[in-house]
Amino acid sequence: EYGLKAESLVDVLDYFDFKHYLGNQILKDCDFMSMRHSLEIRVPYLDHVLVEKVLSYPNDIKLSSEVNKPLLVEGLR
Repeated sequence: EYGLKAESLVDVLDYFDFKHYLGNQILKDCDFMSMRHSLEIRVPYLDHVLVEKVLSYPNDIKLSSEVNKPLLVEGLR
């Protein structure tokens, strides 16, 4: 499911984020706040092709002790 492999602790944490935190908390809060303030919100990180691609990267590329969210930072350059 979601292209997740449980080969490391990071993979397990990714799985729990997608299964529990994303749907039960983040999306609900985003929906509530956007409706409250009359905003039209798009959630690009729910594109399954993008998610599967990013999750296939090795953990040392996805994580950094120097920069938060290194792939996102690099993608915005």
